[in-house]
Amino acid sequence: MESLPKETFLLIQSYIDIQTKLECLVVCRKWYNWVKSDSLYTKLTFNNEKRLERAIRYLYHQRCKRSVRQLEIRNIYLPTLLVTTLPDTFPSLKSLTIVPFDNADEDQFTPDDVNLLSFDLSMQKWTTLENITETHYLPITVSLLKSPIPTHLTSIKLTYAWDSSYSEATEASYVENYFKVQSLIKYLYNAPLLTCLDLTNIFITLKDMENLHASTPNLKTLHLNKMLLCLHTEIESVIDDVYIESTKNGIDVKEKASNIKDITLSTMDSVATEDELNDAVIIKWLEYTGKKYSDLHSFCFYRAMDDITSPTGFKLEKPLALACRNWPQLKSYDTNTCPLSIDILKEFDDNGVELNHLGISGNRVTLEEQLLFVQVSDQAKHLNSLKIRYSNDSFHHQNGPNHKWISIISAFRNLHTLNVSSRVEQSEYEIDMLPMVLREVPTLKYFTIGRMLANVKVENTPTLTQPTLLEHLTITRCGITNDKELSNCNAIVNNVILFSPNLTTFIFETDGYYENRLIHCAKKKRKNMALELNFEHQDHLKNLEVNFEESQYFKLYNADGKSQWYYQKQFFVGQPYLRVTNFKKISGLPHGKRLYTKVKLCNNKTLTINSRRLISNEFAS
Repeated sequence: MESLPKETFLLIQSYIDIQTKLECLVVCRKWYNWVKSDSLYTKLTFNNEKRLERAIRYLYHQRCKRSVRQLEIRNIYLPTLLVTTLPDTFPSLKSLTIVPFDNADEDQFTPDDVNLLSFDLSMQKWTTLENITETHYLPITVSLLKSPIPTHLTSIKLTYAWDSSYSEATEASYVENYFKVQSLIKYLYNAPLLTCLDLTNIFITLKDMENLHASTPNLKTLHLNKMLLCLHTEIESVIDDVYIESTKNGIDVKEKASNIKDITLSTMDSVATEDELNDAVIIKWLEYTGKKYSDLHSFCFYRAMDDITSPTGFKLEKPLALACRNWPQLKSYDTNTCPLSIDILKEFDDNGVELNHLGISGNRVTLEEQLLFVQVSDQAKHLNSLKIRYSNDSFHHQNGPNHKWISIISAFRNLHTLNVSSRVEQSEYEIDMLPMVLREVPTLKYFTIGRMLANVKVENTPTLTQPTLLEHLTITRCGITNDKELSNCNAIVNNVILFSPNLTTFIFETDGYYENRLIHCAKKKRKNMALELNFEHQDHLKNLEVNFEESQYFKLYNADGKSQWYYQKQFFVGQPYLRVTNFKKISGLPHGKRLYTKVKLCNNKTLTINSRRLISNEFAS
């Protein structure tokens, strides 16, 4: 053991799990030092200010601090002074995520010359940093980019504040964010290796886009999320005319950005704007993207509060079709700005485009029309991933369930991923759609569906009788209001589970919109009600996420029939939130609690339930 070379030992370490690594610590002192310096502290995550301060005090003078490659700090108030100590404490970082308190006060950082220069110099000590994610109230990224030498940044993800609490969009906050984005663009030239840029809550003009691309020749992925498109008086009064005109009248594209492969654009929905004004700007953006990105592989343009059945949605069809004409390499197309039309599909077919992923939106009628258009196009034989979004007015077009679209997509012979969601609270599809889809589309491996209802209306509920290829099943916001619907849900979901022998991931959550009705039903009938899930034959299952109404109680059975009650405590930290789950053993369902989750398990060696790894010997006799 003493003669084993360090390089060989570390190579072996890269192939073993964390438990075995920890066992190596007690073999000999040399192995302990090697593990501690190379991998013990590789990734650190903090959501408690005192623990972060203790870690800084401990690691500041330790050699092993150089082993930390990834650092995540969430839900912590971060004084500027504490932030300036991070580069000396974690000098070899490659990935940094800083998402402090939601109500972090931007005014805590006073940008006078002395403070800003000192802060810049501290941040610039991170010479190895490659990926950074931050909620922007401290100028960490811009400070890094001001470095006198080029940085190694390859990915930047920034969420700018709407206001001091990140909760309400205002014109004033977008004006402030605009100048922050301009400052970022000004220094992007100092990240020559940058391949991914993701910005949220911004206003940006087409002239700014030209400046951005001029500074990022190697950029491949660009995501601009929750953009304010419409020009408001407050914005126009402070931004130079040349930038305003570029958004109003478009811009001449002199040099293409053929390096861009993936672009995602989305608008924000918290500031009310007129559709006509937004449409005019969207048209200029579509014209720009069509001319600018000649080698695009993925295009996504999501418009908040969409209603593409209105006349304004169809006005965008021509500029969108013209833009598609310039993307012969396109593999993924996902937008709700305009229904997918024959003209757009013709542009794809004529240019030899072979779409792998398609995302469409609309009410029940327009969705069926779009799918029928795809069915008769060349794209039907190439498509392997489909996203369907029901829009706001879907429920009002017809009464009762209509599953015509399921028979349409059965023609897509290579489809292995399906995502179905709805923007309406009272969804128009019931839970019996699960087996119907899997019977009609036997090639599915990944199936995600949101806002189903458990009130099955047909007498003969369809069931599966043959094994499926399903590996990943996600059911979100399932509406259950009484014991009969819960019984329907248990029967149909367990039928799907039984005939999905390859299932590795199962995620299920109910819709809080309906939870009080089910709780009232359980109390009225004075009986306990359980969401019952049977995974006795799913030996490939690795990840199980279940959130049943407001119930926090689980009864788990292992393959030998032994059971154990658990109390689950969940809390959310960070912005965007991170869900943390703690399980505690209890003796049984407490008096007065009527709802719980009952799960029968197979002999799964690496099963994780609600982010907690299950240990088989926890079960009582």
